[in-house]
Amino acid sequence: MTPIDKFTFQAKMENRLRALAEKQQTAQPAATVTPSVEQPMENMAEDLNALRTAAATTGRFLPAQLLSHTGMQAKIKLLNHFARECNILTGDQVEWILKSEVRAPLIASLTNQGILYDHLSRRLPPRDEFGALLFEVLFDKTEFDLESMSRKTLLELSNVLQSVGNLNSPWIQRVSTALQNASFLDSYYHIPENFMGREVELAALGRFVNAFQRSSAWSGYLMQGQGGSGKSTLLAKFCKDTMAAENTLLCILDFDRPGINAEDDHWLNDELASQLSVQSPALTENIRQFKAEVRKETLLGHLRGLLIGQGYTKPLIIILDTMEQVILHQTWGLLSKWLDRLCDIFSPIPIKVILSGRTYQQITSQNIETTVNLADFTRRTAIEFLVREGIRRVDILRLFKFDLIPFRPLELRLISRILKQGNIDLDELVSDIAKGKNNGIAEEYFMGSVYRRILDRIDNPSVRKIAYPGLILRYINPEIILSVLQPVLKLSKLDDQDAARITKDLERYAWLAQRDRTGNVWHRRDLRQVMLRQMLANEPDQVLAIQQNAITYFENLSTPESQAEVLYHRMMIHREDYFFVPEPAELVAAVGHLSRDLSDLPETYNGMIRYAQTGEIDSSQTANLPLSYFLAAYDRTGKTLIARGLIQEAFELYLEGLKREIRPGRLGERELYEWEAEALFQTANFNLLSQPFQHPLPSPVLDENPGRHIISLLAFFINDRQEYFYGELEQWFQLPRLQQTDWYRLFSTEHAKQYIERLTFALTLWNYNRRFSTLQCSAAAYIARMVTQSTYAGDLQESLLILDLLAGKSLPEQYPYSINSINIDQQWLEGLNHKQAPKPETIQHIIDTITEASEMKIPARQLISNIDTLAEFENSGPIYMLNVSEIQSSERINYLCGPQNVLRTSCKWAIYKAIEEGMSPSVIRNAAGEFNSALVGELDRKVFRKRSRDSHDWLDALIELIDRQWKLPAFIDRISTEWPHTGQLADVNELLKKWIRAKNSLFIDLE
Repeated sequence: MTPIDKFTFQAKMENRLRALAEKQQTAQPAATVTPSVEQPMENMAEDLNALRTAAATTGRFLPAQLLSHTGMQAKIKLLNHFARECNILTGDQVEWILKSEVRAPLIASLTNQGILYDHLSRRLPPRDEFGALLFEVLFDKTEFDLESMSRKTLLELSNVLQSVGNLNSPWIQRVSTALQNASFLDSYYHIPENFMGREVELAALGRFVNAFQRSSAWSGYLMQGQGGSGKSTLLAKFCKDTMAAENTLLCILDFDRPGINAEDDHWLNDELASQLSVQSPALTENIRQFKAEVRKETLLGHLRGLLIGQGYTKPLIIILDTMEQVILHQTWGLLSKWLDRLCDIFSPIPIKVILSGRTYQQITSQNIETTVNLADFTRRTAIEFLVREGIRRVDILRLFKFDLIPFRPLELRLISRILKQGNIDLDELVSDIAKGKNNGIAEEYFMGSVYRRILDRIDNPSVRKIAYPGLILRYINPEIILSVLQPVLKLSKLDDQDAARITKDLERYAWLAQRDRTGNVWHRRDLRQVMLRQMLANEPDQVLAIQQNAITYFENLSTPESQAEVLYHRMMIHREDYFFVPEPAELVAAVGHLSRDLSDLPETYNGMIRYAQTGEIDSSQTANLPLSYFLAAYDRTGKTLIARGLIQEAFELYLEGLKREIRPGRLGERELYEWEAEALFQTANFNLLSQPFQHPLPSPVLDENPGRHIISLLAFFINDRQEYFYGELEQWFQLPRLQQTDWYRLFSTEHAKQYIERLTFALTLWNYNRRFSTLQCSAAAYIARMVTQSTYAGDLQESLLILDLLAGKSLPEQYPYSINSINIDQQWLEGLNHKQAPKPETIQHIIDTITEASEMKIPARQLISNIDTLAEFENSGPIYMLNVSEIQSSERINYLCGPQNVLRTSCKWAIYKAIEEGMSPSVIRNAAGEFNSALVGELDRKVFRKRSRDSHDWLDALIELIDRQWKLPAFIDRISTEWPHTGQLADVNELLKKWIRAKNSLFIDLE
């Protein structure tokens, strides 16, 4: 067979999309974005709306700034709801910033109501450049001096204009033009003039980027190293060389910067498009115009088309920096899926991903080809490094004689700076090294010894006395010198003037400390971090005395900052018989003030700090977490894990909750949180799902927990327990009772489609076990009417059909299929009568896409993405109308079966559980091969073995494709037959069979 050029396939896809797009007379308007927030309790609604409005008119903010003076528990409860609308930024302080998709519609609403200026006059003072520029934009400033702005400021102004939905502003084009004239890399890295020491790693990065990419998936290069190992310098040099060659486009996403959050696709996509367009001036104006006219989800697809049109075939490089922030927020799964989507969108342009940070224990992917640890320099390299820094070779050899100096760039530069600036002479430094070697001082303590020597040589005697012990404190001022340091250090009698003079003198040593706006003098962070461990080891009694004095001093002050210092020093006390556990509310209030020095605290506080920063806990580190923190973060952490698709982690969190026996005191013995029910249902733990419930009747107030109520109802039919409660069910599910409740709220939430499908599933099983009475038929008709009036009606044709049949209606003469609901099996599609298709060309496009994907061995994920891309460009309406009356009753299930959306995820996790329990992945391969010829590429033995190692993400696409070809029941039955040992797999197989029988009975009985 003649090999098929990948560009041929992509060109055909482009032509199809273009043809479909040209048929649309007008562009589809962008959908109004509604903030996605779980509805709070009624008495919180007003406060929550006030938070949104205040946050919309500022940039970064401290959460405490936006909260009213209520009790601490109320504050935490309010923050838990509001946090989902914000990106949470961790730096010197924990700050939040409102997400752009929340800000834009809110600004539009305030403008339309004529109250925007009133809110601007009462806005929070801006804490960052984004906030200051936002105020100017919202106040309709007409002039900006773009020429004098740095590229960082220009980027912030561009972000502001886009975050308020002001894409048609004339300033967009001017800012974009100014950005082209600014240095792209200056905003991210300091470009080194004399690069050395990492030439091998630099060459390896070049080989990685230029290597041929066989797979259509992204390929990754993982680079890790501790602080000071030269990661940023290496990346700066790599980026500089790459851009100088002018043959490769790159994008830098630094997760330590404002607005860059792996949970926020809008920011990631927009930043990617902005950076690429800046590097290619030909793209800039086209992208700007496209942003103003089309939906944002098509932006990257448009960008890809422009690059292909320009003949761009080099790799697209994505640099993901400060990945420890991604680990902290447990968003690697979301970021990985975003990278997968980029591959689908930009194919055949290769995607090369460079990941950089300090640690990667939780970053795993089959796509990461290389992992590199930036180790210390070799001795020879370290010598050459210091020679370039201006140190004589003979002096370097004297320094290196005792093997105590770390061969890392940061420490080597520090040594050279100390020697060149005269803080200590070479003989003294060599003497210190010799003493340290003889006393067994480890390398990690050496720099502390060097600093100690420098501190002891300070020429001002008053400063010298407090410089070293004062490092125990985060900052000092005259009062702290008198109340905390003087009693411990037994300083000569000092008065207020003496303390003020010492504070001012200390400030003059810029390398040691710096003054803030309030008059406090803060010790340099890097110096203090180097010294703390040595001080704790060498002078524990003095350290403890200073800590206890500090606690006493700060306890007598009433400000939030002082109470934060109390917690800090209590947590810093190192004693075997003492471990302080702060109250969760106290740590939440303090963490914003302590953020810059949180790394000082013992590792045992990591879980508590994570809760204080994010309101969540790491599901993999709950075993040693104090119960108070586990309880405080349990619900929100579970919700977040479910929202991010981390189903296994959510289930493990639920199991940890069972171990801690927290259920009876939390919601009562029979209640489940919605996320708990979701985790149990999606992992096919159906037996656990029904145990907490005493009866299945949903509460009249459905908006408090609608998903839990639907799952609880479903659980009773799954586990055949409805017979025990049939009388209660019959009384509940009838028209008069439904009309008395607020069920209409169920169909106006973001999860409405999922809820409706699950409710239909439950009612179908009920009707199958015991036929509906007239009262139940009327209730089903009532639900169907509400579904028809919902915004999701077009995606719920199967549910509407079943609800109508449950209501006693006859089968319709015609049944519509959309791209998302039609069977995408090639043979099934080819058997359709295309005369019944309103859009026969679309059906042919799908058939061609499947054929070419099979011939080219396109992975399942990309095939699905290609078909979904067709759907993006389609107008609403069916692509095929089935004449139901022409189908024999015994054959109707073959045309009305549909995908198993309700059980798709449960099937995936049942299979994953079977693999964990010993089932060979080859069982999946063999079963998939029997049912799906389009998976020929996916089922190649080598490809399959590689993908099956990362079975979570891989199974997603495999099962979705099989399900959208309506073969999931047969596929699961085949696997369950081969591997009957896993309970969840057997349960989900039996449930699928029951569901098919229940639906088939509806289609056959209605003649």
